[in-house]
Amino acid sequence: MDKSGKVAYVYIPYSTLNDNEVCAAHTKGFVNHLLTIKGVNIAVLFRESPDKSIKVSIRSKGIHPIEELAMDFGGGGHKFAATFSSTLPKEELVKKITSELEKLVTGK
Repeated sequence: MDKSGKVAYVYIPYSTLNDNEVCAAHTKGFVNHLLTIKGVNIAVLFRESPDKSIKVSIRSKGIHPIEELAMDFGGGGHKFAATFSSTLPKEELVKKITSELEKLVTGK
């Protein structure tokens, strides 16, 4: 959760998927579950792939458009649901995305 309490996110390392014999398709709905948290307007799922790239899925409840952020990282989607992949290191990517989304939801 970010400082504003309006952005929830989860990071799933590839090792967790692999160790539990879970395929990436099984994580598809995780991002939507985050939107059920009281006060959350934007949810993000960071999922590591076998090649160490990270797939990022972003969903908004319809208050804040997030497609442009995904497009800035080479992805796209819809106004309130978008995705992209990145090779940035985990810590750097999570910090960049969550700080941009926090600015979006707080207007700062």
